[in-house]
Amino acid sequence: MQPPAVSAENGGFTHRQGALRVALIYAVFAALWILLSDQAVGLIFQDPVAMTQASMIKGWLFVAVTGLLLYVLVERLVRQLQEAHRRQTSLMSEKQRSLDLLAAISDHSEDAIFAKDLNGRYILFNRAASGFVGKSAANVLGRDDLALFPTEQAKMLMDIGRRVIASGRAETNEEALDTVQGPRIFLATKGPLRTQDGSVVGIFGISHDITDRKLAELSLAESEKRFHDIVEVSADWVWEVDAQGRYTYVSDSVESLLGYTPAEILGRTPFDLMPADEAARVGAIFAAIAARKEPFRDLDNISVHKDGSLRHVWTNGMPILAPDGTLLGYRGLDRDITPRKRAEQELQTTQDMLHAVINTIPDLLWLKDLEGRYLTCNARFEAFFGAGKADIVGKTDFDFVPRELAEFFREKDRAALAADTSVENEEEVVFASDGHRERLLTIKTPYRDSQGTLIGVLGIARDITERKAAEQSLIARNRELERFNRATLGREMAVIEMKKTINALSQELGRDPPYPLAFMRQTDGESAP
Repeated sequence: MQPPAVSAENGGFTHRQGALRVALIYAVFAALWILLSDQAVGLIFQDPVAMTQASMIKGWLFVAVTGLLLYVLVERLVRQLQEAHRRQTSLMSEKQRSLDLLAAISDHSEDAIFAKDLNGRYILFNRAASGFVGKSAANVLGRDDLALFPTEQAKMLMDIGRRVIASGRAETNEEALDTVQGPRIFLATKGPLRTQDGSVVGIFGISHDITDRKLAELSLAESEKRFHDIVEVSADWVWEVDAQGRYTYVSDSVESLLGYTPAEILGRTPFDLMPADEAARVGAIFAAIAARKEPFRDLDNISVHKDGSLRHVWTNGMPILAPDGTLLGYRGLDRDITPRKRAEQELQTTQDMLHAVINTIPDLLWLKDLEGRYLTCNARFEAFFGAGKADIVGKTDFDFVPRELAEFFREKDRAALAADTSVENEEEVVFASDGHRERLLTIKTPYRDSQGTLIGVLGIARDITERKAAEQSLIARNRELERFNRATLGREMAVIEMKKTINALSQELGRDPPYPLAFMRQTDGESAP
């Protein structure tokens, strides 16, 4: 874009003015010289010869004086012309430097810089602009936007140009254009291009590519919308606090958690919503975290519901830091874990009861994994190995009993797993705690978790030492009784035979049988006599 220059026509007019001024001065001087010198000669000389000589001298004097005057006038005019030329040359040099600087800035700028005439034809098009349209400046100058962009986009650009020319004011707009680099979005500032007298002769423009920024803004907007949607449907309470711990943002979920509306929470601190002792405990923990400007997870705390009931809460937070590292506050979320806490308390109560029962029963109880490593055991089992539960868990039978017995235990484990049902066996063991022996009835059962996955073998062993001794005593007594019964039965049979003989003799003598033996039957089915 070239600035307006001083025209040759204006320079010629200035030169003609100087020449005309010299001619006029010379003419006036010559006329006055002739008029006044002739009158002076007529007054001074009366003799014609003297007048002739005086006129001749006057003529030569006129030539000398007018020549000198003409020299002075011409020399002055030449000096003026030289000074004017010097100023014009200096002005042109300064303008050329400005143009060179504009060209350098324009061609090294990443922004598209351009200018158009009143008809919308390009008169300036820098390198960056050429890069966007894929055409050199030489192929663009003298053409309008219809040669560079799709029709609708070109009309939009040309309408903006006409509007700027009509209003005489600059405009800034976002323009979405198809370029050789793909669809791009530009922030374009366009203003009227004026001459030195203020006349509008076109427009100039600078277009900055903001595509990446717009995409980032769109991505941020989408992320914010996703965050807002998640916050709206989340059961968790999302919050922000300032450096003094006062709430500056609270999501609507706080109402379902604590019964308060966000407006009732803003400006308060989390510790205002806790019992006094809990506020002191959590306040000390949070102060240490904030001093280190660290994030935190699952900070267990208790808040008071608006109705006065207590709520167990897990709090997670991230620090908000200024560019210089100053702590501005925290943002995070609170999750109501009251049902979980109640379930945990109930489970703990159940586990405590189960633990008490397991450690109270006289039976040995243990659980092994599939590799034979102990997972747990009760107090009776600890006495068997002579070690505490902490020392037993994770180890195997080979760490506590002789190898032969350990192999026996492992074989029974495999048998239970293979049968997929309970397997019983008896074994006599020595308790490492005090060295006494016990006869145990052991039941081993495959153990599965709540999902049905096989995780190991559950074992229960009961002391049957006394029972086995009682069984042995009973067996011995039964054997003795059998021997006694056999001896007694022989004598009884002999007596019965004798009675049968007496009854038979009595019948032969016509008497009633003295011994009632009707309960007995003979082999032929008839009643004995």
